[in-house]
Amino acid sequence: MPYRIDLAILGLTSDNEAPQEAVTIPAGRIVDVVGPAKDRRFVVVGVDDRRFQVFASDLAGRGKILTPEASAAPRRAPNRKRGL
Repeated sequence: MPYRIDLAILGLTSDNEAPQEAVTIPAGRIVDVVGPAKDRRFVVVGVDDRRFQVFASDLAGRGKILTPEASAAPRRAPNRKRGL
């Protein structure tokens, strides 16, 4: 399920990547919810070719579910400087 991030959120690299690192997912990015994480407070999202764990509450409060028409929009925010 695609979401557009309205306010930047913090993502943690998924369990299979070591060492784990924190990454800012900036406003304007489109992420796809891949599924639940081991810890029920998190969900796993796909951004480009990487997967991150984000707080489900952050995604719900700072993102918006996209309709099929809106999810066809470009998946990169313009002028990105940090994070993704």
